[in-house]
Amino acid sequence: MANVTGRKGNVVKFQVLGVAQTAKMLIAKDIAVKGAISAGIMQAATLIDEEVKESIAGNRAENKSVDTGEFVKSVRISQMSKDSATISSDVPQATFMEYGTSRGILARHHFENTKNRNKDKVEDKIKISINRVV
Repeated sequence: MANVTGRKGNVVKFQVLGVAQTAKMLIAKDIAVKGAISAGIMQAATLIDEEVKESIAGNRAENKSVDTGEFVKSVRISQMSKDSATISSDVPQATFMEYGTSRGILARHHFENTKNRNKDKVEDKIKISINRVV
């Protein structure tokens, strides 16, 4: 709040009250929002991890890619940071199933299609998490 404390001739002196408290509040909100973003990213990563597995298992639009179960079991959240997450598989057949091969394996795009199908859900999870703290 601005408080006029006096005037003299063509000079007006005023003081803004509550600057320190406002700065503290903004720092606390910044910390809370960063934490909410991380929580939302973790929730979104968990959703995508589960959805990729469902896609591989044949429970989504893509053809089933389960033979031994090794591929579906290998999908995991492989990197997590405060502002991003990576869902991946380290088995060799993951690349073949995603992009296809010259030897007749058709591309199934489990990861790409899951990403495209769930963009709005990922965004919503992060927004909801942020809205809880602002």
